[in-house]
Amino acid sequence: MKLDRAAKQFGASVAVQDISLEIKEGERLVVLGPSGSGKTTLLRLMAGLEVPNAGSVTMDGRDVADIPAYERDIAFMFQEPALWQHMTLWKNVAFGASDRSAASLSELFELAGLSGLEKRRPDEVSGGQAQRASLLRALASGKSTILLDEPFAHIDDDRQAQIIELIDSRIKGSGAALVVASHDPELPEMLGASVLNLRVG
Repeated sequence: MKLDRAAKQFGASVAVQDISLEIKEGERLVVLGPSGSGKTTLLRLMAGLEVPNAGSVTMDGRDVADIPAYERDIAFMFQEPALWQHMTLWKNVAFGASDRSAASLSELFELAGLSGLEKRRPDEVSGGQAQRASLLRALASGKSTILLDEPFAHIDDDRQAQIIELIDSRIKGSGAALVVASHDPELPEMLGASVLNLRVG
């Protein structure tokens, strides 16, 4: 995926200005910045949830401005868990998973510390547990690009190392590109990722 001088403005407010970057298969990028610096908007531009006001977003050399998010080879994890409330955690993760075998999904649930919660709905678990299920759904998708927006926002500090190990192992295994929006300056080193720093204004 490549962004060439991409910009996004909402009315008089400039969210993303003149961003150029390229992320290739297997590469990892952490977008760092405080709240209001445009991290989420940048990921939404990549995912196709927003259309740039200027510049371009291309995949495999093709401008994807007119390609809707659901047709792009991209998985997006929102900061707030965007899970289907009428489905169990298991069904949420299994929906769209590249490998829906019970053994594969059970392993993911165990690695994320969610074993025993498979049959619960999102409103029956904690915010951190719902966020981990949302992360599993993205990692299990088999998509070529994984976008994670503040994946540790609701996860306890003592579980972060476990989740980072899970992300690392899944990305290595799939060869997917990974882009993570975060305010944590230590995360790039933990993920072995390059850094894009954004500022407010």
